[in-house]
Formats: sequence, structure tokens, C-alpha cells
Amino acid sequence: MERAYQLVPDILRSLIPKDKIGVYVLGNIGLSRFYPIYIGRSDTCLLTRLLTHNYRDKATHVTWRFTSSIKQAFHQECCLYHTYEEQNFLNGVHPASPKESGLICPVCSYIQVDIQSLKERTKQN
Repeated sequence: MERAYQLVPDILRSLIPKDKIGVYVLGNIGLSRFYPIYIGRSDTCLLTRLLTHNYRDKATHVTWRFTSSIKQAFHQECCLYHTYEEQNFLNGVHPASPKESGLICPVCSYIQVDIQSLKERTKQN
């Protein structure tokens, strides 16, 4: 995600078309740096999600990326979550997969494959 914009309704309305889906990161600017505090996605309308977000009073800025599918939004949200998970942000839990999608986190599935591979190698030795 390239640029963080002020989390101001008029700015968001001028930049984000209605009914676009995507991922976002809420955060604050300090020392010329963006500090993420929450990572999320919208599977229906990114604009509405940001305008009504529970943490809009805790963040001063937001950055986002539109996606072409709900699957892509979920995968990008998961990757962002794992990228920033050590930074103690407000997300209490791992991103949930979209309703009835059966999608799994690409990062967690990679880690599980890697762990399984290590277990198999350990058994061989």
C-alpha cells in the first residue's frame, strides 16, 4: 500500500468509490512514519466499512488497496496481518475467512506445510 490518507469522511468519499472491495490498514503517523493499529478488509463496500469503523477515533490515517475478488481481499488481509502481527495492533484475532468460502490463510497453510515437512524429515532421521 502506497500512501496513507487522513481518516476524514470527506477525503474518503472523494477517493473511494462505493461498492469497491479491498483491504485496509488503519494507523497513525509519527516521526514521518506510518504505524499500523488495525488491519481489515471489506467484502462489500470499503468506503462504508471505513466510515463506520469502530476504531476510526483511534487512528488518524488509513491506507488501502482495492481487490478484484473477495478471495484476493482475504489473502491480502492475511498477509498484512502476518506482516504486522508483532506490532501489537488492535486486531484481537486472525482474520476470519469470508462466510461459507472455505478459504484458508495462505500464510498459515504455508507454515503448516513447512511444519509437516519438518516432521517427516525428523521421522526419517
